[in-house]
Amino acid sequence: MKPYKSRLPAEWEHQSGILISWPTNSTDWCDNLADAEATYVELTKLIAQNCHAYICCDNSDTRQHVQQCCNKAGIPSERFELFTIPYDDTWTRDYGPISLVRENDVVWLNFKFNAWGNKHPHQQDNLLTSLLHQQFSPKRVLETINFVLEGGSIECDGDNTVITTSLCLLDPARNSGLYHNTAIVLDSDGSLADCYRKMHIPDDPGYYEKYYFAPGDTGFKPIRTSLGNIGVLLCWDQWFPEAARLMALAGAELLVYPTAIGWDPADNETEQQNQLDSWITVQSGHAITNGIPLLTANRHGLEIDPSGNTKGINFWGNSFICGPQGEILSQAGASKDCLLQTEINLNYCERIRQTWPFLRDRRTDAYAGLSQQFLDD
Repeated sequence: MKPYKSRLPAEWEHQSGILISWPTNSTDWCDNLADAEATYVELTKLIAQNCHAYICCDNSDTRQHVQQCCNKAGIPSERFELFTIPYDDTWTRDYGPISLVRENDVVWLNFKFNAWGNKHPHQQDNLLTSLLHQQFSPKRVLETINFVLEGGSIECDGDNTVITTSLCLLDPARNSGLYHNTAIVLDSDGSLADCYRKMHIPDDPGYYEKYYFAPGDTGFKPIRTSLGNIGVLLCWDQWFPEAARLMALAGAELLVYPTAIGWDPADNETEQQNQLDSWITVQSGHAITNGIPLLTANRHGLEIDPSGNTKGINFWGNSFICGPQGEILSQAGASKDCLLQTEINLNYCERIRQTWPFLRDRRTDAYAGLSQQFLDD
C-alpha cells in the first residue's frame, strides 16, 4: 500500500470557492456595520466573478438579509451559496477549514481554534468547520487535528513548503504542553547563538521520549558562532546519516552530538561492547563521509529506574572527538568525569575533502527515493 500524497495548495492557485462569514452586530464590525456590509457586498461580487462565494450567516434573519443584499447587487444566484451556522466573529480564514489535495480529492482539516490564545469568545468559531461539513459536503473527508492553529498563521507555496513562526504555533496560550528536546548554543562571549530542537524522537525501552517531546521544527541548520558553523544534533539523531549530511551540505564545519545513551545492565558484556562499538563507528562514519570533525559528549553512570520495572540504564560515557577521517583525537573513559580538549585544523579538513571528494561525486539525480518512507516495487 502506497502512502497518501497530500499537498497544501498555495493561495494564488485556482480556487473553486471562497468562504466568508457575514458581519453582524455581534461581530467586531458592530461600530461601523453599514460600511462593513457594503464592503462585503463588493467582496462577494468580486469573488463571484471568478468562483463561488460560500457565505456563513449566523441565523435565519441574517441569511434572509444577505440574500437580499446579494440580489440587490446583481450577484447571480448560482455564484453564491448561503449557510446558517453560528459564529463569534468574521475572521473565517483563521477558523475555517484548511483544504488539502490528496490523490486528486480535496480533504478538509478541522483544527482547533481558540481566538489567538483565548483573547476573544471562540466556541462557535471552533465548531464552524464541522457544521459546515455537515451542510456543505458530508461525503468529503474531514480530518480532525488535535492542534490549536489559526489558518492565517501558515503560508504555503503549493509544493509543501510552509512558512509560519514558533510564536504562532507553540505559544503556551495556544498549544500548552508542547515541548521539544532542545540544545542551546552559547557563543564564546556568553551570548545566545541559537538553539536546535531534536528532530528524531525515540520510543525505545528506557527512552520513551515520544510521550514527552514533539519532533523538532528547526530543521538541519548549522548554528553560526565566532568559532565557526556548528552542526548541533541530539542523541538519537546520531544514528541517522541524513541529518549529518544535511548539516554538512548547509555549511557545518563541526558536528556536535550532546548525548545520553547507555547499556541495559541485563545485557551481557558482548552485547554491551557491540552497542558501544556501533555508536562510535556510526558517528565516525558521519565525520568520514562528510569530511568534517565530530564531537560527541555522553553522560556516564547508573540511573536507577524509580518504578523498579527495569534495572535502569548504565550510561557508557566514552565521549570522543574525531577528525575528518574518523580518527579518534581524544576520548574519555566509561566511568569518570572528563574534560576533552584538542586542536582542530580546518585547513587540514578541507584538504581531506579535496582528497576524498564524497560531496562532489554524489548522484543527487538518483536519490529521490531517500525522501520516501519506504519504496514500493
